[in-house]
Amino acid sequence: MTQRLYHKGTILTVSFFPAHKYYWSDFHRDVTLGPAQALTPSKALRAHTIDAAWQDFRDTERGSIEADKRADVAILSENPLTAERRSIEVEETILRGATVYLRQTSGSKP
Repeated sequence: MTQRLYHKGTILTVSFFPAHKYYWSDFHRDVTLGPAQALTPSKALRAHTIDAAWQDFRDTERGSIEADKRADVAILSENPLTAERRSIEVEETILRGATVYLRQTSGSKP
């Protein structure tokens, strides 16, 4: 179903209710819906970025890295398009130009 919708040009976003995606992932982290329902990593990334911004009517100001758009960024330890998803860690989160999270490594000072 998911793949058929995508191939018909449907814009896929994570949820109609932003809090729903966090609730679902917290309680159903190990649930696999099946190959027919899976998205490729690039389609999943798009669903969380530009398509989510489009759903919220904010794709002209956020959702992709372009001039004159808000630059809230998560810096990851590995490429999410090629790495195993459970091996990826958030290294840093930048909101409105300020670092709000910086991962502490074993040798770094808090």
